[in-house]
Amino acid sequence: MSIEIALQKAIWTRLGESSDLPALYENVPQKDGQINADWPFVSIGDDTHAPWDTDDSVGSESTITIHAWARYGGRAAVKAIQAVIYELLHRHELDLEVEGFSAVAVEFEYSEALEDPDGVTWHGVQRFRIYIERPV
Repeated sequence: MSIEIALQKAIWTRLGESSDLPALYENVPQKDGQINADWPFVSIGDDTHAPWDTDDSVGSESTITIHAWARYGGRAAVKAIQAVIYELLHRHELDLEVEGFSAVAVEFEYSEALEDPDGVTWHGVQRFRIYIERPV
């Protein structure tokens, strides 16, 4: 399994185990160009991966972006979801089970909460940097 897929599955599993988070989507359901999901929800967004190899291990320095979406409760609703995600991931490398790899570090990088142009949707964006490795 590739590093990219193993890490995405690990993040998906870690977030999906929490009863404190709303529905989790990789691809947000849409119908006729409109979001067709129960609000609020969380989606896993873009990721990046760069080699993080040593003489005796292969690894990845990766980032993953996670989105929180809410229509009721405003900015506070999105920030409450982001707080749960932060608590599940930041510095919880030992709780992140990446198939075939060991998580070395999971670090929070940033978050923001934005009002969408429709005036009713709030969108939270968070990014985490994750280091994983395995011996060669």
